[in-house]
Amino acid sequence: KQEKMAEAYESLDSKKLGLAIEMSSIVNSTLDLSEVLTLVLRYADRLLNSVASTLMLLDENTGQLVFTIPTGPKADKLREIRIPPEKGIAGWVAKRGKPVWVSDVREDPRFYPEVDAIFGFETENIPCLKLVSVHTFYFFIDTA
Repeated sequence: KQEKMAEAYESLDSKKLGLAIEMSSIVNSTLDLSEVLTLVLRYADRLLNSVASTLMLLDENTGQLVFTIPTGPKADKLREIRIPPEKGIAGWVAKRGKPVWVSDVREDPRFYPEVDAIFGFETENIPCLKLVSVHTFYFFIDTA
């Protein structure tokens, strides 16, 4: 397994290798899932040259998307913002499971401008994808 990983790293150019190593160190920097996700989003902001981003979770009871881990200068104002079911680009992606990159949100009828109004920001473009989480649990039974 280690040989396969070494081969994979050797095939990457130095920039990609650096990014892979940096991401690995970020993911392994803490056991606090919320902190890891925040660090990953901040890293993605750097890579994409974004001002802000957010991880939204689906509220199973209401169907709303909830801003759970926002980043950027107004992150504190965005926490717990709710988007009605199937509204906005994120709602479209959540329903269809297809990623999109909208380069000019003002030209896209799916854009939900109410979030910009809440925190006084003007979104220009949105890359959006749906993450599906499968929780794996390991049970250790001490029989000694």
